[in-house]
Amino acid sequence: MTPIASLAEPGGGEASVVFVRPVSPCDGVQYSVVVDEQGHFVGNVTPGTRVAFPVVPGGHTFFVWSSALNDRRVDQLPPGFIAVGAARVEALAGQTQYVAILRPPPCGSHAWPATFSVRRVPRNSSLWPDLLTWLGQSRPVGADLAAGQAALDANPALLKSYLALGQKTLQIHDAVRDERRSLEEQRRADEESAP
Repeated sequence: MTPIASLAEPGGGEASVVFVRPVSPCDGVQYSVVVDEQGHFVGNVTPGTRVAFPVVPGGHTFFVWSSALNDRRVDQLPPGFIAVGAARVEALAGQTQYVAILRPPPCGSHAWPATFSVRRVPRNSSLWPDLLTWLGQSRPVGADLAAGQAALDANPALLKSYLALGQKTLQIHDAVRDERRSLEEQRRADEESAP
């Protein structure tokens, strides 16, 4: 990753996704590895930086994990540990979409390697004001896509494992969303049937 003056804006038929990682009191020396749904390298995002990734308009999925996991085997992860964050993004032509990579507590010497809350932040989100602050406080960086991809391709089995973990995270997100919808529908039905 190399510091740059500014992030490129998407052209008329293009779209862009910006990944921003605000500084957290839980930060250590780890960086966030970001890949797309096929395992293509997007960037290594350190605290206080942001990177833009050009995409074609349409739906995209991105996975994020801590560099601290790179030297661990997936079977060494504690049960239920969500090692890979995931976000779906609908990229629109001529626009930039934003994804925040957040390092939530707990942290400290006994914490397991960092997990990240990966959140798409649309303009109508309650996180939008925070995102504007994070963008203002972060520095733009550019990714060496070839070098990053070479590093991922050096251990294809590990990359495949992380992509599978990312898919499991998406399944968890979907289950939570469906449960919320079901509860909301039940609440509405209860209100309509109340005397």
